[in-house]
Amino acid sequence: MERSVQAIGKPPQGVQWIHIGDRYSAIFPLMSLMGQGYGDFVIRAAQDRRVDLLVEQAETPVAPRAHRRQAGQAQARALHLFEVVRGWSAQGAHELKLEASQQSPTRVARVAISYGCVRLVPPVSQEKTELRPLVVWVVRVWEPQPPEGVEALEWVRLSSVPTDTLEQAWERVQWYGARWIIED
Repeated sequence: MERSVQAIGKPPQGVQWIHIGDRYSAIFPLMSLMGQGYGDFVIRAAQDRRVDLLVEQAETPVAPRAHRRQAGQAQARALHLFEVVRGWSAQGAHELKLEASQQSPTRVARVAISYGCVRLVPPVSQEKTELRPLVVWVVRVWEPQPPEGVEALEWVRLSSVPTDTLEQAWERVQWYGARWIIED
């Protein structure tokens, strides 16, 4: 995927490209590459990545993680994306019409939304590379009270586009929704 983004190149001056990607696009090197001027992204979070809340430190490297704790050393508890965003309070609600699928009929879901900013930490396997932490905005949409017998809806989207208002958060959700049209 990174080669495809590089082959397409950087957008012309004054133009914003938004790469929309499913969970297979939630690759740290790909998101990092887009942060180098190859466009912005809205991607479905697939992995419960390690995060911190030090967004003001932006790309400042994190200290290497010890794979084994030394006797007598306390180790700070790592934060993870899904736990952090599930702790955020709802900042809005909306009704969404969900199209029928093989698993469920068409229905209207009452969903809540929250959004905020975190810093993604490079995976342990890539700590020794040039990759730096990434500041991303996260939008979580979920169904607090699904109908009986129906699995609750939950979407977690990562974006490089600043998301500071409820209107912007819903816009990121709409952008991701365009993925289906683009793929067709």
